[in-house]
Amino acid sequence: MTEVRRVDVLGFHCPVPVHEARKALKEMNEGHVLEVISDDPETLHDIPALVARLNVTLESVEEKSGEFTFRIINTEDTRSTPNIRIDENIPADARLPTSHGDFRIRVFHEDNGLDHVALTLGKMEGPDPVLVRVHSECLTGDAFSSLRCDCGPQLDAALQAIAKRGWGALIYLRQEGRGIGLHAKIQAYHLQDHGADTLDANLHLGLPGDARDYEIAAEILKSIGVSKICLLTNNPDKVKQLQDHGIDVEERKSLIAGIGENNKDYLKTKLERMGHEIEQSELES
Repeated sequence: MTEVRRVDVLGFHCPVPVHEARKALKEMNEGHVLEVISDDPETLHDIPALVARLNVTLESVEEKSGEFTFRIINTEDTRSTPNIRIDENIPADARLPTSHGDFRIRVFHEDNGLDHVALTLGKMEGPDPVLVRVHSECLTGDAFSSLRCDCGPQLDAALQAIAKRGWGALIYLRQEGRGIGLHAKIQAYHLQDHGADTLDANLHLGLPGDARDYEIAAEILKSIGVSKICLLTNNPDKVKQLQDHGIDVEERKSLIAGIGENNKDYLKTKLERMGHEIEQSELES
């Protein structure tokens, strides 16, 4: 008999339904069925996108009185954790002096071909939680100092905070454009130039509003001996995902940096439509 599991995410906005669906599928055997029940219209874009990424089968989508039921067949074993390679004859592990301090850089090669970074300062041990920033790659903000987002200033502020404390870690994930990639991100910028907000631009491209998966970040933190953290983030979904993957987020600290006229609408969308914890007063100052 086919096992059917239900995930009820009524009342939750994306990306929560996507992450709950992904979590459930990773706990299920091949051939079992997942039913996701949601009332967020954005899941009509995001759940099919998740299905395509996981290579499972979306059997049907039904709508009744504003509620959507997605029936997904788990056509392959999705329970494995990300495979990261760290054992090498010459390790990707070196000293990295920066303007913020003398860090250690380690590169973790994921089986999908992406290289992620752990940048650490000091020893990752002690009674207090480790100060950690999990930062998604943003070429335009991190390298080109784009003012369309707050990514570059957040990266700089996080390194400054770690240096000030004297120990901590920055995990740099190759998840450009909230996980949709650089090409699609610039396509989304084009749509934003013509009036779309950052979320609707992704959805118009048939992509999820936020495709990031922080399981790999949790695996990297475990690999460097970190399990209890103080997380620098405004994103409650990041906290929840890391906790779901075995990281004890003992404390969350806001990371507000780089707010300006060019990115206030971007941050307003994060606040009002994506659940980020940013004070409205910060955007009005």
